[in-house]
Amino acid sequence: MKSPKIKGIGEVVTEYGAKVMKVIKKGLLQRSLFDFYGDVKANALRVKESSSVPLTPNDKDGCVVYVKNTDGKLYYKSNEVSEVEISAPDTNTTYSEATSSAEGLMSTAHHDKLDGIETGATADQTQADINGLAITTVGTISSGTWQGTAIASAYLDSDTAHLSSTQSFTGAKTFRAGIIYDGDRSTTPGDGAAIHVDASDITDNNTSASGTATAFNHVNIENPRILASNASVTTTNASTVYIKGAPVASTNQTITNAYALNVAGGNSNFGGNISSTGIITGKMKQMFHLSFHDDLGTTKHWMPWGGTLEQSGNAYQEEVAMSMPYGGRIVSCLVRAQAINSSGTLTIGIETKEPGALVGSSWTSEETESLSVESTDANHAFHFVFDNASHFEPGDLVAMSIQSNSDLSNATYWYVTTVVEFDLNNPLGTTSAEYDSNP
Repeated sequence: MKSPKIKGIGEVVTEYGAKVMKVIKKGLLQRSLFDFYGDVKANALRVKESSSVPLTPNDKDGCVVYVKNTDGKLYYKSNEVSEVEISAPDTNTTYSEATSSAEGLMSTAHHDKLDGIETGATADQTQADINGLAITTVGTISSGTWQGTAIASAYLDSDTAHLSSTQSFTGAKTFRAGIIYDGDRSTTPGDGAAIHVDASDITDNNTSASGTATAFNHVNIENPRILASNASVTTTNASTVYIKGAPVASTNQTITNAYALNVAGGNSNFGGNISSTGIITGKMKQMFHLSFHDDLGTTKHWMPWGGTLEQSGNAYQEEVAMSMPYGGRIVSCLVRAQAINSSGTLTIGIETKEPGALVGSSWTSEETESLSVESTDANHAFHFVFDNASHFEPGDLVAMSIQSNSDLSNATYWYVTTVVEFDLNNPLGTTSAEYDSNP
């Protein structure tokens, strides 16, 4: 639908009656200049094909919109814009991300951040508002400084080292700095008040079958290397382990035996020298010479302590009965005969008599050991080893006998050495006293 033209000037309207443009014809230029007023519907604009490209309009004369009959495409041209096809889609799909100073598109990170904001959230929440949310979980905190109150152990992961609660550390821990153990507290005595290394099963999962492990150490303290920053430094005493002294009895306490180091059992091995300024007590081994000259026959003989040509037929005689100031045991007896003429069995015996008992009465047989002897065993060494943990108490008389079940030789030299183990922790007493029985 068109309105009447007035002096070549007319208005084009849509079927809805809305004015959309003015069409002005100018003389011989035979082109239309469009002054757009409002929305132009795609199906309401008609542009004819042109066999030639229109001339560029003068400045401020608007633009030319035309269709080329060579390709049927729509073009736009003005004094400021060269010929541009406006029927082709825009292929420029590169857009900048919005910044604080320039408009642009929203990034994925910005989208996710906005999408994660709770519905109804505001940017002016107070501390009371935040506390009222009763937040129970938070995400990963990768940076920052904690400035709140201490976090209670109950809220820490069980694998975190706690300062007050009881924990078991299953992984290996290496401490680069020194460890100082300090603190007064009440505890049950007798079970490692400061440090307790509990009994445990240690499984060797490295040594091959039928192989031999070089060593096993439950606690291994390696020797340190001591250096000095300054030259010519001298250290008077250096220790890998230093124990200041034994426990000291204090309030309401009496200690019967105070030890700086107490090994309750097992053998102890010292690879170097042992130095002590005090008395060393324990078990001491001592060798005694019990040699004699005689024809044993089959009679029981009592060997002399200290060695002599004399031997006796009675245990109570002075050269064969030794009074023991400590408790202890006979460890072994080494016997060697100059001449052996026949075979038989040789027996070494240990007999004792307690204080107060008549020495002429029967003695107590503590232990005997026997070995077979052949007629060709002259100058062989016969070693008798005894098993009992204890043979005599402090104050006992001890005598050692020798007897054969056959006449092994004529009169000959018998070379005898006995090893006695004295228990220095079991003395007869520390003060002068009279005893009529074992203490």
